[in-house]
Amino acid sequence: MVNSKRKLSNLEAFTDLAEESPAIPVEAIQVGNHSLTEEEREERERLEKIVEKSFYSAGKALKDLREKKLYRDQYPTFEEYCRVRFGFQRRHPYQLINAAAVVDNLIEMCANSAQNLEPEKENLTIPLPTTEFQVRSLTGLSPIQQGEVWRKAVEEAGDQVPSARIVKDVVQRISERIKAPNPYRVGDICQILVKENPDLRGRGGEWCVVVEVFNFSCLVKAWDGELQVHVQNLKDLEYSIQQRKKVRSLCDRLNKLSKFYKEKTVRALLKQFGKSTSPYLLPVEEDVLIFLEMRLDSHS
Repeated sequence: MVNSKRKLSNLEAFTDLAEESPAIPVEAIQVGNHSLTEEEREERERLEKIVEKSFYSAGKALKDLREKKLYRDQYPTFEEYCRVRFGFQRRHPYQLINAAAVVDNLIEMCANSAQNLEPEKENLTIPLPTTEFQVRSLTGLSPIQQGEVWRKAVEEAGDQVPSARIVKDVVQRISERIKAPNPYRVGDICQILVKENPDLRGRGGEWCVVVEVFNFSCLVKAWDGELQVHVQNLKDLEYSIQQRKKVRSLCDRLNKLSKFYKEKTVRALLKQFGKSTSPYLLPVEEDVLIFLEMRLDSHS
């Protein structure tokens, strides 16, 4: 019970870090027949107010908005919704979502660590991050590594909240110590492996293009957009240079189509393209894509 109260106290302190900002008016854009229920609209308004608070609560709210697709009645993609509604650049929403996940892990690890403390030290807590930038370099690490790095960074900062530079320096030292460099390079074509990672549920077997490389993870581009994936959840498909070029081109085509088509049947078809590990399209598959692209062009 003591641990639960401590965990709740940490969380409440976090969500109160910033005052609520005034709502940003936006022009409503009708996108297809994807209306929301009254309950969904109320939930979206509630979550939007949370996004305008601290980075932690923003990341938690953005995750719900994305997973429940509460933007679908006005915007074709989550990225466009965040850009218009909150003024976020393309990657910022995902950085906030990832940062919130790191904080959740740190809170959990603090609670677990407290179980081994002496009774008179039960109130001892470790300071938590106050900005998204402080934990950005932790997002590609495993939960255990995140806790190790953060505790070390707090220690080096004199038991205060460490700067982003201190955290990044500790990450670099640990990366060198375990000698586990990221084996992937920008442009590599990989297959996604779920391996009990709930964030990748439903994506098993999909191929993707590596667009940015971090210490322990990669930013990849799949058939429907970008996501950050740990190296242990990737498998190099070992395509030739020519094959990689063809797959990167196909990836761009699928991304463009996925932003336009919201019908379940079409998206299921695009997803199948995103799971086929053949670097070449069959003639009938090329014909299908050309048809969808012609229809898209006629509506632009």
